[in-house]
Amino acid sequence: MDGERPLDDIELNALLQQLLFAGHETTTNLLSGTLLSLLREPDLWRALLADPSLVPNAVEEGLRQDAPIPGMFRTVTQDVTIAGVAIPSGARIFLAFASANRDNRMFAEPERFDVHRSNADKHLSFGHGIHYCVGAALAKLEARMGLEVLLARLPKLQLVPDQSLAYLPSLIN
Repeated sequence: MDGERPLDDIELNALLQQLLFAGHETTTNLLSGTLLSLLREPDLWRALLADPSLVPNAVEEGLRQDAPIPGMFRTVTQDVTIAGVAIPSGARIFLAFASANRDNRMFAEPERFDVHRSNADKHLSFGHGIHYCVGAALAKLEARMGLEVLLARLPKLQLVPDQSLAYLPSLIN
């Protein structure tokens, strides 16, 4: 089309770096966060061992409770009022998916990790609408397969008692 051009080397490099980050670190965070939640409550791990069909929902619950990306910065494109707060066009805001994923109007007992939660897939961890992550299906598949392999090969997996665990620093920790 008129006015279009191929990406230059700098743009292509930036795009490839973004894909590497989005396709690797986020899936690693999803799998490790979900696994930690399951192992903190050994009954949940045993529930998946007894019924592996719960694994996809456990992945959704992992996304809901511990979003790999807790939010994103956005620029407001027009003046808007949300919940009585005026936000001017051009303002930089941080959309906290992690907060929405724990909204008690949407999720009963939102702080509890529940592999049986019927609406676990209603989280916003991959965005929404036109901003929905193009890699969401692949990330879910990778996490599901990772959990299935761990369940099959390490059924007695458990946390070391009294071990201190820490998250990697991020924008909001």
